[in-house]
Amino acid sequence: MGKLKKSDLIEAVFWLALAGIFFAVTYDFNQPIEIYKFGATGWPRTILLLIALVALGNVFYTLRHGGKDLKSRVGASEEPDQIEYHGLRDYLKTGFILLLPFAYAVSLKPVGFYAGTPVFIALICWPGANADSALFWAVQ
Repeated sequence: MGKLKKSDLIEAVFWLALAGIFFAVTYDFNQPIEIYKFGATGWPRTILLLIALVALGNVFYTLRHGGKDLKSRVGASEEPDQIEYHGLRDYLKTGFILLLPFAYAVSLKPVGFYAGTPVFIALICWPGANADSALFWAVQ
């Protein structure tokens, strides 16, 4: 089998089986949609086919080139990052980031997906964009 390891085959079989099972499930909700000619299963099946294609491509690449061990990992270190909190503002910011997905989930029913999702994305992105003025300007 060349440079292909057993773990590579197990991974490929897992992804192909997952894609196959989900593809079979799409027949349960395959209904036509007036404004979309591919029906309710068009996008799910496309994504599942891409998953299968990537799994097969990964097997082919590994078979041909093998899993090359990296001498060093760019951008990653073996030691865990030291996280330092310098006051209440840092704790509030962390808490906000951790609680925001729960608030988003609770707000979906009354607000709706199309109205809630852009607000959620904006709130998640905002604290990282400019830490000095993001959402916690009043806590300084």
